[in-house]
Amino acid sequence: MFEFFADLRDALMAFLELHQYKAVALLIGIEEAGIPLPLPGDLAIVIMGVQVSIGKASPIPVVMVTAASATAGASILYWISRYLGTRIVEKYGRILRLTPERQQWVERMFARHGAAVIIVGRLIPGIRIAVAVAAGVAKVRFSRFVTFTAISATIWGTIYMSIGWAIGDRWEEDRESIEALFSNPLIVLTIGVALGTLVTLWVYRRKVWRFGWRRSIAASSGNPKPPAIEDAEEKGRDQG
Repeated sequence: MFEFFADLRDALMAFLELHQYKAVALLIGIEEAGIPLPLPGDLAIVIMGVQVSIGKASPIPVVMVTAASATAGASILYWISRYLGTRIVEKYGRILRLTPERQQWVERMFARHGAAVIIVGRLIPGIRIAVAVAAGVAKVRFSRFVTFTAISATIWGTIYMSIGWAIGDRWEEDRESIEALFSNPLIVLTIGVALGTLVTLWVYRRKVWRFGWRRSIAASSGNPKPPAIEDAEEKGRDQG
């Protein structure tokens, strides 16, 4: 059985290097729809980054294809989850590497933080699939789900493509070590958590900066309250 998966993995890698954009679209789409493959999507994008470094592929199309196929695959899983609800977790949780505890954690985080969970959560392996399932089960508005999934997939594709681009010529020399590195769940999880943390900090800083800017505008105009709060209070007084 192990030899079968090893041979299938080698065949998928050869398929990827031969067909490039079509292959990465197919592999990423299948994985994001909840079907695990011997060749992880993270490694597939890294390999495409290597192809960029040697002039056999272009960076923007790689990222665009990755984002589009990941969003399409996640959308399929979203609609399946929305239609089947909790039955998909009970019946296919093990196949999707989705335990009830992990699903409950994602749903709690989603209820508290909304869109940020989609963007950040889908950068983290193991949580990525859970986010799509949780959004479907919770019947999140599809337009919101697909928008934030596309943003997250673009970040994901850009980072891993850039890693492969930076590896460049070292791919042939250290191929086995690099494959082992990006096939290690702990390493990939660490990278995903790091990316998620950076995105979270960026979103938080934007919110703090925006609130501080609006508060400074209000203070400079002699109004100590942000405009949105003042408008809400005036509206309440008018209605009263």
